[in-house]
Amino acid sequence: MKPIREYPPGSLVRIAELGSCRKSRCRMCAMGLTPGTEVEVLSNGMGPCRLRVRGTDVALGRGMSTRVMAVPADTPLPLPRPEECDTCDDKEAGPCGGKPS
Repeated sequence: MKPIREYPPGSLVRIAELGSCRKSRCRMCAMGLTPGTEVEVLSNGMGPCRLRVRGTDVALGRGMSTRVMAVPADTPLPLPRPEECDTCDDKEAGPCGGKPS
């Protein structure tokens, strides 16, 4: 597991962890970046880290992209159960707001 920023462009990775800041985790969940989600790294040069998440291109600043931990896409990850997810407030919606991977 390593920061998503360290994967080269073209890599397919799976989100493993979102970091420790609750506000940042909620922001990332709103962008579709939830644990278990497959993501394509588009670029990660000196500027923002550009990603393709669920068919949509998003950009993460350098700081945020160093806190998002990922593994190669072929590495399976267990998804959190709703009662274990502390990312967002809506527990009834499922892990991280109920956005499926």
